[in-house]
Amino acid sequence: MKFLKNTILLSIILAGFFAGLQQIPVINDPIVRKKIRALNWQADSINTIFLGTSLTYRSFLPPLFDSLMSGKNQQITSFNMGIPGMQMLETQYMLEEILQRNLPQLKYLILEVPNFKPVPAAENWLAWRITKYHDVKRTTIACSAILQSSFSFTEKAEMIKTCLNHFSMNMTSAGELRQFYRTFSRDPGAALPLKLHGYKGYKSLEAEIGTEYRKRRQYFISQEGQQEYRALLKKATLNDGKRKNQSFEFRLTTIEIIIDMIRQCESRGIKLIFLKPPVQGKQSAVDPLLETHFANIPLVDLNLPNKYPALFAVENMFDLAHLKREGAIVATKRLAALLNKEGIFPGKPPSKLPE
Repeated sequence: MKFLKNTILLSIILAGFFAGLQQIPVINDPIVRKKIRALNWQADSINTIFLGTSLTYRSFLPPLFDSLMSGKNQQITSFNMGIPGMQMLETQYMLEEILQRNLPQLKYLILEVPNFKPVPAAENWLAWRITKYHDVKRTTIACSAILQSSFSFTEKAEMIKTCLNHFSMNMTSAGELRQFYRTFSRDPGAALPLKLHGYKGYKSLEAEIGTEYRKRRQYFISQEGQQEYRALLKKATLNDGKRKNQSFEFRLTTIEIIIDMIRQCESRGIKLIFLKPPVQGKQSAVDPLLETHFANIPLVDLNLPNKYPALFAVENMFDLAHLKREGAIVATKRLAALLNKEGIFPGKPPSKLPE
């Protein structure tokens, strides 16, 4: 195994510097840039960070969470770093970026653990943030997992090519990428733009103005969309709580990355809490692992339609997978109630628990 990883590492370095692979035309990601900049400007006060996919991004309101969790013994100040389409390697990379900033008050990390996929999702393939996380460490992990997978030779070659293309772009465009992430390093002489004042990382889907969001909403409220959602929810309700720890592709790699993230948090004295946001009750491959292999880490599971029906009610949904603001309020209250009930945060219980 060590020889294989060393061989892959050498191949990656040679490929990145000498192979002249096709460069990827990358595009900016305004959501990530805005979140990074706002988090950086609040670095001295943030003590709790939500990190995960769009499910985390659209489900939890930091101001409400802070008011519910703060008590006599502790003031909670949180920030939502949920990012649409974020997969496990990018989650690991973003965690490292956050920890390297040494936020002086950071005590808690509420982490949604996405599935491991060696190549980025197609809709995010051109995003600059995807190229950025393809450093030596993560490109090695991805290529090693691909080579040990059961995919065909052609499929492996195509996936490795994609990883090396991103790595090559990362190495040859280091200056531009540093510019993209430069807002992690605050300029003490610069003023925070007015549009970022009070921004805690959450934005409802109703507030988005893009065509894509309108199409998703229009489909969801259509008769076809309603039928599809109810079918998905019915299936999830029948399988609620019946999660099985099964073998799946990249299982070992998934476990290794989760262990790495746990160790990084522990080494800095940060309490890690696993989170399962509501998403039609669907089970991901990583869910059973959190319950069996990492039982020592607190886990808050909101993805239970029978137990928390309000989180899956049609009137609280924006589209097939994401909550509206009203649904996010319910999810935030429920999360706070569960954290207080389990004594994970030394806060105060909310005055009125959601149904």
